[in-house]
Amino acid sequence: MHPTANSAAFIRETPANQRFVAAGDAGRWAANLVRAFMELSIHNRVTRLAISALVFFGVLALIVPHLMDVEMPLIVEVLLAPTWLVGKLFGRFIPVGNIGTPEEPVYEATPIHLLAGLMFAFLNILLYPVVTYFALSLWSRASRRAASGMGGTRGSALL
Repeated sequence: MHPTANSAAFIRETPANQRFVAAGDAGRWAANLVRAFMELSIHNRVTRLAISALVFFGVLALIVPHLMDVEMPLIVEVLLAPTWLVGKLFGRFIPVGNIGTPEEPVYEATPIHLLAGLMFAFLNILLYPVVTYFALSLWSRASRRAASGMGGTRGSALL
């Protein structure tokens, strides 16, 4: 029998159907993701990653629009506090040229300073989701130990 005569055999063999099967796998993956969200258990790695991703996008949405502002909102200044501390520490290693006189030095930022500042800001944005993920992991581990009765005082100190 010709494959076109038997439509079921023809559908199984087409490359378009293979894409549909791959889309079915993505549908199963999405269903598993939705199921993980419905559970909302910090014991689930997918949930911890999803919460960390939400923290990443939240911090990104707050910081990036105000990154080059002279007067930043207070929340952005608080979120960028680690950048200021690290910038002051590593800023001394980046060369600065004096464009003024020796009596009254004037220093101007260079493109190297801009790249270093943007790198520190990007690392600062990544800091919050990483800390969130590890804090949720430690909390999950401590609560599992406490639930199993093996935590004692050592595991409960993390809560």
